[in-house]
Amino acid sequence: MNAFITLFACFSSLSLLANGAFFTCSDIVEKMSDCKKLTETKGSFEVHGLTITYWVYEDKENRDHLMDPIIVVNGGPGASSAYMQPLKQLACRGRKVIRYDQGGTGESFIANVTKNAPFLLEIPYYVDELQALVKHLGLEKYHLLGHSWGTVVAQEFAMTEPEGMLGLVLVGALSSGRFYIESQREVRHKSLPPYLQKLLKQFEASGDWNSPLYEAVNTYLTGLWTSRLIPMPDCVEDAFAGINMEIYVDINGPSEFTMSDKLLNWDVTGKVDGLKYPTTVIGGEHDTMTYDCLTHVANGIQNSELKIIPNAGHMSFIDNPDLFMDYLQEFLVTHDSSSEKRNEEL
Repeated sequence: MNAFITLFACFSSLSLLANGAFFTCSDIVEKMSDCKKLTETKGSFEVHGLTITYWVYEDKENRDHLMDPIIVVNGGPGASSAYMQPLKQLACRGRKVIRYDQGGTGESFIANVTKNAPFLLEIPYYVDELQALVKHLGLEKYHLLGHSWGTVVAQEFAMTEPEGMLGLVLVGALSSGRFYIESQREVRHKSLPPYLQKLLKQFEASGDWNSPLYEAVNTYLTGLWTSRLIPMPDCVEDAFAGINMEIYVDINGPSEFTMSDKLLNWDVTGKVDGLKYPTTVIGGEHDTMTYDCLTHVANGIQNSELKIIPNAGHMSFIDNPDLFMDYLQEFLVTHDSSSEKRNEEL
């Protein structure tokens, strides 16, 4: 979420230094070797007059029809879904994986959002968009994974009580904007050297987010809390090179350290039905979303569990992808619609 503007500044400098990424998102997932015949199918659908692009990953030789598909909702807001590509490894284990670029981003880009699509600046649109994707694909049973800002969308979607959703996965999650930003300041910022804490307060007071010093601080904080894998792989760089700042600033706020009223006053704590939708909350050991923030989300959802991925920041599926994927697949198999049938076969 807020960390995404940090990433953008960092990636811009890395691109200048390296003239491209040093490695790919497939390189960092050791278990991509499990794939036999992985395919990527690209499609599109219409919602609110916009064309939304999506991708479906499937291993034709490993496909397990007892496994239900998973939709992944990326963070931002205003970033594309490209950085979620490591999750295609789940397709190597037999499951369909679906990602999509939210309106105004990536291959679903639209310029001048305020003039041409002002609904992209409102949270309810993103629920409509996800509902339209499910309908377009004709999904009767599926899991849903949201990351960062995507957990806002995923929880709002779950609150509509959608039919067919089997399990909810919230990665780097928040359920209250105010609780998140206050816990970040109390825990993460206070762990920094005193002079750096002072600088951050000065930036927040002045709003001088374009200064070279602020960009240098951003780059440093990225390596602490957003992702500990520096430099970033190609799919992460691609996702944020074209971030739609109009969407980001309006919904989230202008920086890592401030939050717009739209998210600051957003609070769905305790409103997701965890009995109907078994939920897991996953965070990195060094996540931007602090342990208190992640616990706050999990405690507000009955029948939920919390998993902390070691040696990982906010993008735990980038920093420690194989461990992340092992845990995630275990959760999904447990809550697949065919889980009872699978147990009978065993």
